Amino acid sequence: LEGNVSGRLGASSSAHARLAAEMNALDPARRKFLGDETPTPVQRGAGEQPALLDKPPMHPAPVYPRRLMAKTRVSYEYSEAEDKSIRLGLFLIVCGIVSLFILCFCWLSPTLQSMQSKPANCTVISVRRLEERFECVFTCGADCKGTSLYPCLQIFVNNSESNSIALLHYDEQQLVLNPKCSYVPKCERDNQKMREDVIRLQHYWSEEGSNQTFTCFFNPQRRPDDVLWQRSHDASVLLHCVLWPMVSLLVGTLIVLLTVCARSLAVRAEAIQKRKFS
Repeated sequence: LEGNVSGRLGASSSAHARLAAEMNALDPARRKFLGDETPTPVQRGAGEQPALLDKPPMHPAPVYPRRLMAKTRVSYEYSEAEDKSIRLGLFLIVCGIVSLFILCFCWLSPTLQSMQSKPANCTVISVRRLEERFECVFTCGADCKGTSLYPCLQIFVNNSESNSIALLHYDEQQLVLNPKCSYVPKCERDNQKMREDVIRLQHYWSEEGSNQTFTCFFNPQRRPDDVLWQRSHDASVLLHCVLWPMVSLLVGTLIVLLTVCARSLAVRAEAIQKRKFS
């Protein structure tokens, strides 16, 4: 029995020795595949180039400016407060433009026409009240309207500039409303009240204003036979028509520019900080 055991042990040891010799004879790739991690030196000839695995380690790639810019890139998005301020500035700009067009259309043209009238010296020549009555429309509520009658008062004056007789009117509005009469009373339901108003004005110009010289205004190109006691619009109306829309435009533009400039400076400062710490 002992002889058989020793024979088998000898046979197994000789088999292990043969397997070890075969493993040593294998190339490094097969030995790595079979589990042997022990590296073996590679023999090269005189003209052979070194293998790829034997090259020295490469240095890290340099950081180019484009990559640096990508690292330091910051957001140009506006915050909620900045967005609201920009909207406010744009709203003021739009309001200024719209108001400028509206005021120029409604007030600037009549004001320029009124400014074309020249001042002159007028003297009252005669005052008379016509028997003819003119209609006017009064309002007494949201859906209540009616008509009344008022007498026509005419005041003739001597225009020193044209040296001619002209009909005096209170202002441009009454001239357009009724070119035949010098005064148009406020339209009311009571005709008698309007008649008393006209008679009171007639007595004033007949007694106190007779032969009295005062400053009047006339436009020789448009209405040479009519003069105005006062202008409806003056230079202050023209100033307000241009001033307030321009103020709105200027304030809105300043708000937008300051908000954009502040955001641009903040973005540049943030980019500089990122460059310093990158």
